[in-house]
Amino acid sequence: MLKKNITGKRLVLAVLFILLMAAAHYSGGVLGFYQGYHASMARRDSDAFATSRALISLRNQDYQGAVDLLETRLDSQIIQCDAAKGSLKSPYNMFWLIFRRDPEVARRHLLISVAEYRNKHPSVSTLPEVRQRIEAIVKEASRELDRTSIHMSSPER
Repeated sequence: MLKKNITGKRLVLAVLFILLMAAAHYSGGVLGFYQGYHASMARRDSDAFATSRALISLRNQDYQGAVDLLETRLDSQIIQCDAAKGSLKSPYNMFWLIFRRDPEVARRHLLISVAEYRNKHPSVSTLPEVRQRIEAIVKEASRELDRTSIHMSSPER
């Protein structure tokens, strides 16, 4: 009788442990999604603001001001793209990785296009650390460009 009671307690504890782990996993996923969603919304708001400032500069015929703003935005986007490359391997992206095109391939194709532009028009950031990081990212994408021979003018893209 005592042995049956211990086995029953172990079963209850095991089920409780599994339920708690599932709840923790779900909560973490929900909170992570919530934070990522709000970060995405903030970025979109920032993009809309920067675009409106560039348009105002263009309408006021302040072409250099618009170019400077767009160049700064591009530098920021290059760094963000490079920083996000590790997140593509998340287990939460399994569906995407199994049934869809590899997001790393899409990211590389985008960076190749940007590298072609940045090779012609280097970063004008006043911060040396930013310029060095942009140059390193562009150099890496340029090596990929040389390997794949994909160019902005190619009709496949």
